[in-house]
Amino acid sequence: MQATLAAHKAALSTGRLAASSALQPLLGAESDILTHLLRALEAKHSTVARSLELRAAEVALDAQRALATAEAVRAKAAEAVYTPQAQQALRNYSEHLRGAKGRVAEAILVARERLVAYGVIVDGTEAAAGDEAQDRAQERTMREMAKVHREMSRQLKEAKGDLGRLGRT
Repeated sequence: MQATLAAHKAALSTGRLAASSALQPLLGAESDILTHLLRALEAKHSTVARSLELRAAEVALDAQRALATAEAVRAKAAEAVYTPQAQQALRNYSEHLRGAKGRVAEAILVARERLVAYGVIVDGTEAAAGDEAQDRAQERTMREMAKVHREMSRQLKEAKGDLGRLGRT
């Protein structure tokens, strides 16, 4: 029994030595991993990184301050140049222009719809219904009618001008 016990103790000692030999590379790898992790954390949270972050925040605040100062200077210059009535007139005119832009866009859409209804090609689109030859003929007819209308309007304007001159003399 003592011989078996001694053999088992020797086997146990050999196993412990083998386990510690196998554990050594694992502990070295864990040490390397922890070293890399610490370096990454230091790079992110070190005093240099914090300093750069605070400097960027300071530059952003300086830019906001400069923008506010420029706006204040512009407002003072506008007050010096324009009277309150002129400023109100400019605001009203700006609102009128915004409204006019919307009305013009709406008028363009209505005009395009009318042209499409007559079979006239608008921006590469053509009326869906009808034969292509018929659509082209209808387009030519509409263009001719527009030309005649312009000519008649011009002649009417000339006649009114002549009547106005005759009435004055």
